Amino acid sequence: RSTPHSNTPIWFPPTTAQRLSCDASIGRVLLNPAGIPLELGRQTRVFTPAQRRALTLRDAGCRFPNCSRPAAHTDAHHLTSWAAGGTTDLTNGLLLCRHHHRQVHEGGWTIHPTSPSDGANSTLHFTSPTGTHFPSPVPTAHGPSP
Repeated sequence: RSTPHSNTPIWFPPTTAQRLSCDASIGRVLLNPAGIPLELGRQTRVFTPAQRRALTLRDAGCRFPNCSRPAAHTDAHHLTSWAAGGTTDLTNGLLLCRHHHRQVHEGGWTIHPTSPSDGANSTLHFTSPTGTHFPSPVPTAHGPSP
């Protein structure tokens, strides 16, 4: 059933679309001019329940420096966005509370791992829009990383 506003577009900035798609499952199909599928693309954008449990064990909560939000109040975030070719795995994933997730996607904050090969399994460096750096060690059950 149609409502009076069902065809009204909702506009929001590209950064908001990127943040929303961070937790969405999106499939892509490329067709040739005759409509025959050529490529299905990558379809594993959302972290699986098992990956989410592993992120919860590793991160315990929001990885943003000095944030104490527990894992139950976080989103799984890709260090390198899925749209930019980032993988949906533990080295490319971390937990961020909704507020800090917005700050990273829309507020100009960036995140860089100390070890690119270890990704989020290493200390992360959060950089503010003004260029100030804040380290965030891995809060494992064995204590902070050295």
